[in-house]
Amino acid sequence: MLSNVFLVVLFVFDFALIYSIYFYNPSGTINRFLSLLIIPIMLSNLEILLLVTVASSTTIDIALNMALLGGLSFFPLFYHFSFYYPRNVMTDRTRRRVTFVYLETVGLGSALFLAYLNKPEAVSETDVFHILTFFKINPTFFILYILMFIYASWLLTVTISRFLGSYHMNLMTAEKRNILMILAGFIPTSILLIFGYFLFLPLRSGIWVYLGISAFYTIYFIILLLSFGYLDRRAIVRTLFTYPLAIFIVFFLFNFLLADMNEILCSLLGIDISIVLVAEILILIFILLPVFRIFERRLFIGSGNRTGGFHNQLKNSAIDLSGIITLSELNVFLNDLFFEKLKISGFRLLIKSDHSGDFTDIGDGDFSFSGYGELAGKLEGYRQIMNIQQMSLAWHEGNELQTLYDEKIVLIAPLFERQELIGFFLFGEPGLARAWYPSEVEELELFLSGVPVVIARCSTHERAIALEKKQASIEKMAVLSEISSGIAHEIRNPLSIISASAETMAVRDLSSDEVKRFASYIQDETNRMSGLLNRILSVSVKNQTKHQPANIVLVIRRSLDLVSTKLRKKNLMIDFNVDRKSIIAVIDNEVLMQVCLNLILNAIDAMSPGMRLRVSAEYNDSSTVKIIFANQGARIPDDVRGRIFDPFFTTKETGTGLGLSITQRLIREAGGEISLISSEEETVFQILLPAAADSMR
Repeated sequence: MLSNVFLVVLFVFDFALIYSIYFYNPSGTINRFLSLLIIPIMLSNLEILLLVTVASSTTIDIALNMALLGGLSFFPLFYHFSFYYPRNVMTDRTRRRVTFVYLETVGLGSALFLAYLNKPEAVSETDVFHILTFFKINPTFFILYILMFIYASWLLTVTISRFLGSYHMNLMTAEKRNILMILAGFIPTSILLIFGYFLFLPLRSGIWVYLGISAFYTIYFIILLLSFGYLDRRAIVRTLFTYPLAIFIVFFLFNFLLADMNEILCSLLGIDISIVLVAEILILIFILLPVFRIFERRLFIGSGNRTGGFHNQLKNSAIDLSGIITLSELNVFLNDLFFEKLKISGFRLLIKSDHSGDFTDIGDGDFSFSGYGELAGKLEGYRQIMNIQQMSLAWHEGNELQTLYDEKIVLIAPLFERQELIGFFLFGEPGLARAWYPSEVEELELFLSGVPVVIARCSTHERAIALEKKQASIEKMAVLSEISSGIAHEIRNPLSIISASAETMAVRDLSSDEVKRFASYIQDETNRMSGLLNRILSVSVKNQTKHQPANIVLVIRRSLDLVSTKLRKKNLMIDFNVDRKSIIAVIDNEVLMQVCLNLILNAIDAMSPGMRLRVSAEYNDSSTVKIIFANQGARIPDDVRGRIFDPFFTTKETGTGLGLSITQRLIREAGGEISLISSEEETVFQILLPAAADSMR
């Protein structure tokens, strides 16, 4: 009969579906439960097949007890399932409660089985509806069956209340939808399992009604699995066609070749042909499972990989990882690998920030997870690649989980360095209508084990670059500080002379010639300030000063004249001795004026009233001119004598520490040298300048 063929198809298909669900993710709690919850439906299909195809008391006994086993086992499994979905709330207390429910189920099932074994011979007739008569003959079995109905109804009610109560949890929209789908499908399924042979077998065409409903719930299971995200479309296609087709081809060949042997076996053992056929189906399934696994791996896993295969792509890319030194390069490299080559639908790499402690996407800085959130805590505990199904069961806070759902994340891979979580990968599906296979996850885990080293190298490199930039910024600030301090220092001298000249003109009764002289001082110092600013602000450009022969005697006299007011105010004496009216050195007049004023004003600050400043100039030899500035002020300590020409070094409370540094730079640019000469009584600065050719004549 055609209905019998469809029953066999449903039975084989359900078995293949159970196999696919379990091995899709054998470590997943929900996968294991769902595969177990399909077993009662598979047994129900087999039960109906046995009841409508045979006329044997033994077959009827097997079928009815199989129905009791399937129907009774469904309810504790469904109840147990409610403690894991949508959240894992299993505790020691609930674990004891679930264990007690299983013991009750075993006890009630054993009682029903024993009661059925004690049936009188009167009901051993080959009537598939004899259980109705059996209820009248054996009241004990009837009472136990009523108890089973009450017990199953109680378990179903408790389970439904548990699922409805889970709505108070922090659930995602998809999880709430799944709960409604579970209740809408499993409640009618429970009725089908308990009363299937009562509801359909007595009816005209009742077997077709049963087949329709059983097929509907099988399809419903598939839709539920897709909604859960626990089985991909490719696995469904594999289940729908690969397994049943292979089983039936081999089965019919086997049955055709062994048809005569089956008849002989039935006559010898006195058993029904249907029992032999079902046994052959089960034997063939278990024999062919390894063949199916190989076929599955070759057909689906092989076709799902890109050029060179998943393994080869990761292997080749692992070699290329060694050349990456920046996180931006790593991001481009991984995007090319996972998006372009492996065609993974979603991918993100998040790395822990040294500053905030949060995990931030290296490609999208706005996408991040808290370093103290639930996701980070779970990854610290799992320390291996996890699928979102397993992680979501024990989730408590909903925000991060919702983000993962919105991003369609399937796998989460933590990255550890020295036992510290430094980041993690988020992966979507590995392709259209395809799931992550265990072998791929293993390959991926091996590849990702080398990524923390790359991240550490990139972070070290980028910190070094940042440090270099910071150092460059500090150096720029130092230059700017030196420039500003130099400006302040160098302008202070001409301003001091201008101030002293203006003060002299204001408090003294000067002749017209003296007024002109002091006015010229003010004008000259103003022009000199302009030149100073131009020279100091051109610190980054090569000095363009043109050094020409200058009469250093006139420059020194002019410098002393400019500070004469300060010398008189502090009651200091000047001793300027030269044996020539002109001593010619190669140096710019304004530069030498700036040098002389720096040394004279430093001496004035260092000396007390009544002390003497000694200045001298002479030809040192035919090629150099020597200038001496010696003051009787406080002696420079020996431990700081080597640092007096360093920028920003000063022993004065209000000094900038740039006067002598600038003086040394100006003298060296002119081809000369300045030094501090050891003396017990004076502070002596000696300047050596190149003499003009033929200047000694």
